[in-house]
Amino acid sequence: MRSLRPLLVLGTLGLLALLAVARLGTWRSPWPVPLLDTFALYAFVPFIGVAVAAPLMRSRALGLLGLVALLFFGQQYGSTVGSAIGLTSRTSVAAPAANSQVRILTLNVQAPNDDPQLLLGLIRDHRPDLLLLQEVTTGYAQALEQAIGADYPFSYAAGLETEHEGAGTWSRLPLADPQPFRLSAWGNQLHRVRVSTARGDLWLYNVPLPNPTDPTNTDHERGRLAAMWAFDASRRDAELEDLMEGAAAQMGPVILAGDFNLAAGSRAYRDSLAGWHDAFGEAGQGFGHTYPVPDHDHEGEPRQWLKRPFALLRIDYVLTRGDLRPTRAWTEVMVDSDHLALLTDLDLSDAPN
Repeated sequence: MRSLRPLLVLGTLGLLALLAVARLGTWRSPWPVPLLDTFALYAFVPFIGVAVAAPLMRSRALGLLGLVALLFFGQQYGSTVGSAIGLTSRTSVAAPAANSQVRILTLNVQAPNDDPQLLLGLIRDHRPDLLLLQEVTTGYAQALEQAIGADYPFSYAAGLETEHEGAGTWSRLPLADPQPFRLSAWGNQLHRVRVSTARGDLWLYNVPLPNPTDPTNTDHERGRLAAMWAFDASRRDAELEDLMEGAAAQMGPVILAGDFNLAAGSRAYRDSLAGWHDAFGEAGQGFGHTYPVPDHDHEGEPRQWLKRPFALLRIDYVLTRGDLRPTRAWTEVMVDSDHLALLTDLDLSDAPN
């Protein structure tokens, strides 16, 4: 027991130091620090064992490290845990008038997927004003258009001919000035449109950023554990930086919505989202994790021996800039996708006419 104690102290101290570097550092770090940063929530789990071992081993060092880890966890996730169990509320914004509110639904539908039937139920239940989808195929877009075209007469899509890069936007509100674009030669297809609302125009971006576990978008046959070894966020981070700078330069209110492949609270999140409202971060309750959906396997992938009880990360966002205030944000299960749908209500009351 005594010979094990110094090893546990060193191991605990090392993990705590790595977590501090991952979560508090402002510099770009080599693998595996960005991977630890992404999954930091789960890296705190071993400290439960430390808390149990400290009194059993009568180790003051382990007890002190366990206490420091608890305080660090509280600093990182205290408000999120508090909102999840109802101790705190992230927003107290009063509900806006009906004509001053816009509801957004964003979802990565997971290509190849040509059947929007399950999504139609979600649309009927929640009646979003703006519907933003990623990984949309031509078949999916055509079937969806036939089903909702009467209620959503304005739409724009780009990249549907690709394997999994297509993105589409459907709207009850008039759309104008559509512009497809890529942020890099290897990047996914994005687009922006100008939306006319009762409170004036705003810019809307449909965002699918690269997956850091498959940054070249060429290998979909590896298992998830193998993909972790190839984790590389540099391309995603470069695209994210360019996206945020370009969107911030737009005149008037701006909304970015979609699959950012970016973990909430990570270094890239902290660096890039300054000056932006994260709708779920401000108006949602709990962690709001959207990916990967439990027990969902990609078609053609080897089945995973380790089944997840819940989604692990929050990587889908509605972000706003200007006089757009999130009043509510929540997730909904879509069993035909590996993502949860994210819905957000935005108050346009303070937006310029």
